[in-house]
Amino acid sequence: MNNATTPQRFKRSPTTDTTEHRFELGQVVRLNNGLAPSGNVYRITAKLPPVGQSPQYRIQNEVEKFERVATQASLEAVGEAAAALG
Repeated sequence: MNNATTPQRFKRSPTTDTTEHRFELGQVVRLNNGLAPSGNVYRITAKLPPVGQSPQYRIQNEVEKFERVATQASLEAVGEAAAALG
């Protein structure tokens, strides 16, 4: 099958690619899935390959001695003012 005969339901839209990383290295984020105490902020330390359609990141907060792996869907951006408080 070529593109001319591929049914529309099988074609991918270039604007709906969810595997693109939304956050940058060093950016401050918060886990929004309830797995970490509220108020904890993390820095993106590495971009990881996606699992399915969900990009992953390695994150670390200043208090913890270890890094976590989180999916993009479980993170939200934090402003720098809030990051200074966390």
